Amino acid sequence: MYSRILGLTSLIVLVTLSTTIYPGYTYGFTVQYVDVYLYKDGSVKIQYYIFTDPLENISIPLPREPFYIEIYGGLGPVTYEYRGGVVTFISPFEEVIVDLYFNDLTGKEGGIWFFEVNIEYPYTVILPERVVLLDISREDYQLTFRNNSLAILLGGGYVRIEYVLPPSTPAGDESPPQGGSGDVFMPSLELISLGLIMVLAAVSTYLYIRRRKGGDQDILDEILDERDDAILKALERRPMTAQELIEFTGIPKSPLYRRLSKLEKMGFVEKARLGGKRVYRLRR
Repeated sequence: MYSRILGLTSLIVLVTLSTTIYPGYTYGFTVQYVDVYLYKDGSVKIQYYIFTDPLENISIPLPREPFYIEIYGGLGPVTYEYRGGVVTFISPFEEVIVDLYFNDLTGKEGGIWFFEVNIEYPYTVILPERVVLLDISREDYQLTFRNNSLAILLGGGYVRIEYVLPPSTPAGDESPPQGGSGDVFMPSLELISLGLIMVLAAVSTYLYIRRRKGGDQDILDEILDERDDAILKALERRPMTAQELIEFTGIPKSPLYRRLSKLEKMGFVEKARLGGKRVYRLRR
């Protein structure tokens, strides 16, 4: 009797200690950023950039089942397992990139495309080039540009985005139809409707951008905060390692890496190797 009680007590103690000593096996990683790329064919790539301790067990819930998964770090690919809507892997690197490809996060209603997703981390949706934005289901967003494409910065949660792609000219049919003598080319009803949609969408996009204070500089001022400015001013002096930036700016480790990642994505900062060390410097 006493031996059974002792054994049960020991088991409870071991389970309690394991969950206390090793909490990082569930939450011991930081998602630096999530980028969502929309392509003209309707496919979507969601990219997670993760900072973690080596040999950490990482689990990421996915919005849908991807048709392709690729996970890699500094020295090569990472083995993973996908089961029940969750991708799980053990990272041998401090920095890991997870690329997920989907075919069922977008749809089309007439000439209007829509995209729906629910991601628990803050994320950025990068639209195809020359796309015309129609509607965003949320008010808490910021507009910016990424490589000449419109990008939408969002906090974690659900969003639905509606947009129109620019019309494409079929291959081998770039010239207008040639009628006989006296013939007049009349555009079809579909072309007229698409033209009206494009005009209305362009006006809608203009109003969206005006509502965000009217220009890229104002949007940029909203995105960058005091800590971002402190990092940029520090790097104006010279390239620095992450530890040197922590000591110079007083910003803790995790917030510093988040801001460095954001500044790198925005094109202000880049990584480099100097004297065998990885440093951050201003991108010229």
